[in-house]
Amino acid sequence: MIIAVDTRVIANDAQDNFASFVYKSIVQLAEESPKNQFIFFTDEIIKTTAVLPANVSHVIVSPKVNNWLKLKWWYEVKMPAALKKHKASLLICPSSTCSLR
Repeated sequence: MIIAVDTRVIANDAQDNFASFVYKSIVQLAEESPKNQFIFFTDEIIKTTAVLPANVSHVIVSPKVNNWLKLKWWYEVKMPAALKKHKASLLICPSSTCSLR
């Protein structure tokens, strides 16, 4: 199974906040289920100190979201296209925003 994870809102894992907790939880889930492939979708490179398992890969979906219009474009057009391209079976989206498509 290919599991896509929207990691755009996930912060640096050295911080103690909700985003860090979500990121660490998803990495732990990936470690415990090596038969599944995890794809982390983001709009920029995530700086992390954690060693990721072999079944985790990063995909950068442009453009970098820095205003509301780009956020809408990212979720309504770019993200669904990336999910279709990588044939994701499931999307985990820890933010409060998601596409209606």
